[in-house]
Amino acid sequence: YDLVPRRSVKAVEFRGDVRVSPGELRREVTDRSGDSPPAARAEEMARALEGFYHDRGFLRASVNPRMEAAAGGRHSTLVFDVAAGERTLVSTLEVQGAPDGLVAPVQQRLGLREGGPFDPGDLRSRIARYTDDLRARGYVEARVEFDIAYSADRSTADLVVRMSRGPRVRLVFRGDPLPESRRDEA
Repeated sequence: YDLVPRRSVKAVEFRGDVRVSPGELRREVTDRSGDSPPAARAEEMARALEGFYHDRGFLRASVNPRMEAAAGGRHSTLVFDVAAGERTLVSTLEVQGAPDGLVAPVQQRLGLREGGPFDPGDLRSRIARYTDDLRARGYVEARVEFDIAYSADRSTADLVVRMSRGPRVRLVFRGDPLPESRRDEA
């Protein structure tokens, strides 16, 4: 047996081509492993950080963990060497089923344009907000989905956004009046 002293991780650092807020990266690590992540989970955290980058459009990102011993040797710093690379760009964009055939407002609302950056996580959030807005306006069957086709090197993406508002629904109350505070429950 070759015994090696266990060092506790006292700090986490992100170095290299980071491209996103270190605070966001730190939150990703602490959400998964707490404030003092175990060194044994460094590889697992690196893979999770790569997923974090991929979800933000950095599809060629790589993250490599390593430990740096602090002076005195009792504590260590967990360092993630990041190579984010370039964000994937939208190569072609097609919007199917746009309300009244107006594609430009949908593209603007979803933050999409040909040649612009592609951020899948942000797109999902924007789609959820847009769908919620349509439903609040009475289109309770509204659906917005997207398909992605990446280039071989994953530097560009072809996007197809499919949407359907469905019929507009309006609730009409007849008979005994329903108190205003109870109408939202219906």
